[in-house]
Amino acid sequence: MNKIVAVLFVAGLIIGVITGYGVGFVVYQPQISQLQSDLSETQSALSELQGNFTEAQSHTYELESDLSETQSALSELQGNFTEAQSYTYEYIYHFTPMQVIPEHMEDAVAGQRCVFLVDVEEPEWAKGPAVSISAVPLTIPFDASVMVNPQAITPRQVAEVTVIPGEASANSTLKLLVIGERGRVKKTKTITIEVGKGLAGPLEDSMGPLATEIRDKFTLWLAANHPEFGITRETEWTGAIVRPNILVVMYYLFFSEDWEMGVSWHVTIPPHNWARIYLRRRFNDVRPLYAFEISSWSTEDYEIYAINPPESVWR
Repeated sequence: MNKIVAVLFVAGLIIGVITGYGVGFVVYQPQISQLQSDLSETQSALSELQGNFTEAQSHTYELESDLSETQSALSELQGNFTEAQSYTYEYIYHFTPMQVIPEHMEDAVAGQRCVFLVDVEEPEWAKGPAVSISAVPLTIPFDASVMVNPQAITPRQVAEVTVIPGEASANSTLKLLVIGERGRVKKTKTITIEVGKGLAGPLEDSMGPLATEIRDKFTLWLAANHPEFGITRETEWTGAIVRPNILVVMYYLFFSEDWEMGVSWHVTIPPHNWARIYLRRRFNDVRPLYAFEISSWSTEDYEIYAINPPESVWR
């Protein structure tokens, strides 16, 4: 009897489970179908997104390739620009070697001006800014003052490097480096000054007054006959002794604001005691432009006339 009850109990459970599953299936079938439909749409959307991602990834690769080509082109352009910039720099800043007149000076006098002339030239294709001029002592110790005027020049201009040796430099050699700079372009010249034993005082006492007397004869005549020079009785001059140990002919330099005047005279008796001057326009020319002569400067009825200027200045 117990076995029959047990069998019936198990059979009832099985029938209940099957019945419950069938009822649940009937009740939840629409929701399951909707979920399956949603899943299918989601899978379709995912497939579409994957396709879009793949396409976007392909475009990204193309953009990276284009960017790489662009960077390569930019690098090439930068190289061309650097080369063009270098050519442009050379075009603008190039200038030919400087000229310094003279490069060597002998028998200079301590306390007197030693004036060197500096000019630069440039090719027709090079049109750049001014060239800076400076002078650096190379001798140690260096007992001299140095002035550069003007400190920047363009072609067809002249700078003067003025060196005044001190008394301690007597009977010695002074060296300087003259430097011309325009941007990164630099040119140099070494100049030397052989300073003699003599001092300026005694020489100036003996030569200065006579040089001034002869100069004034010419300046009065120039004021009357060449007013275009702007040289008058009132023109102020600074003197300098040159070539002091040449006994037959004496040399003396005068500098005004605009002109260098070289005065020389023959140390002899009339009518052979001629006197001459040359004129160089400062800061514009390295060579004398004009020259004049008196056949016998100590006579009262002397005449002044033009002559050919010397090839170079006296130093």
